[in-house]
Parts: sequence; C-alpha cells; structure tokens
Amino acid sequence: MQYYKQVCIYTNIIAIILIEMESNNDIVSRIRQIMNIHSLNALTLSKELGYTSSEKISRLFRVKNAKPSYDIIYDIANKFAINVDWFITGRGKIDSVLKTKVDSNPSFNNSKIEVLEKMLIEKDEKIDRLNREVGKLLQMIEGFRDLQLKRCSKDTNASDANAG
Repeated sequence: MQYYKQVCIYTNIIAIILIEMESNNDIVSRIRQIMNIHSLNALTLSKELGYTSSEKISRLFRVKNAKPSYDIIYDIANKFAINVDWFITGRGKIDSVLKTKVDSNPSFNNSKIEVLEKMLIEKDEKIDRLNREVGKLLQMIEGFRDLQLKRCSKDTNASDANAG
C-alpha cells in the first residue's frame, strides 16, 4: 500500500512537471506571462498594441491550440522590447521581459525620474559621509602607528641604555 502511494505521488509530480514544460513551450502561455507581468488583460493588451478590437488576442485564449499571427508576435515584441528568442521558442530567460515596459504616461515616468534622482542624491551624500569617515579612520590608524613606533623606539633606547 505504501509503495502504491509513493508511485501515485511520483506520477502526480511527473504530470505537473510535464504540464509545466508544455506550458513553458507554448507561445500563448508566454503571451499570458507578459500580460501578467504588465497587469494586462486581453482588452488592455489589445489597446496597448493599437488594435481596435480585443478579438485577435481573446481568440488565443479561447480557441484550443490557437497560435498567434506574425502581426501579433511582431507587435508584442516591439511594444515590450522582449527577448524574441525566448518569446518565440521559450529558450533563454524572461528577465528581458521584466526589464522594459514602454510606458506612454510621461508624468508617471517623470515621477519615477524624480524618485531615482532623490535616491541618487542620498546615495552620493552617504558616499561622501563614508569617505570622510574612512579618512578619519585612516588618520587614526596613522596616529596609532606613529605612537607604536615611538613606544618601540623608546623601548629600544631604554633596553640599549640598560645593556650599556
């Protein structure tokens, strides 16, 4: 009975892996990933791509074994500046999908820029403060070295005087 349970568990795991592999090799699932990353549904993706209707995109998810047209692949690849090899074949990493999203809202980009500029200024100030601290610590180290050398030379002179 225990053996049977283990076989069932392994069979389920293999089935899950195969389903995952199949979905990772499917261009429609990669379109879904892009949509999820950018918080889009079929309608909003269609609008982003400049389509007048969401039918082209919706059909991909409604019709079994539907494949996107060249136009859809081209439009998505250009809109999101994705790794085309990953997009078409599933080879490579999705990282490039995560890195870039063409955003048509300039005020949103401006607020991002302002936040990044503020962070950059804060980091520069921290670097300056740390450089000053390092300088002080280096001076302290030099002072301790000088003090140590003086003590060593006094000890050497004292031992020479005692020896003589």
